[in-house]
Amino acid sequence: MSTSKTPAVAPYTSVFAMTTEVEVYNVCDVLLHIYPGYWEMPWGTQPSYDVSRAAVAAWAAEHGADMYAEDREDFSVVTAAFAAERKGLRRVVVEDLS
Repeated sequence: MSTSKTPAVAPYTSVFAMTTEVEVYNVCDVLLHIYPGYWEMPWGTQPSYDVSRAAVAAWAAEHGADMYAEDREDFSVVTAAFAAERKGLRRVVVEDLS
C-alpha cells in the first residue's frame, strides 16, 4: 500500500469491501476543494472537463485514491470500493457520468 496525504476533503461515505473499509469521495466535493467556488463560476469560466479531470486525477494520485466513473445505469459505489481494494487502495473518487 502506498503512503499518501490525508485528504482535506471529507469522504462522501465509506464502504466495507472484502477486507478493508474504503473511503468514497464524490468528484464534486474534490472539485470544490481544488477549485473553491467552482459551481459559482460564470458559465464558460470553469476549467474544461479535460483540465478538471486531470486535476482530480492528480488529487487522487496524491492521496492514494482510485478513480471510478460510470454511467448512471452501471454506477455502483460498492463496485468502486471493491475495485479500489483490489488495487490495494483505501480511497476512491466516484463520478456518475449521467
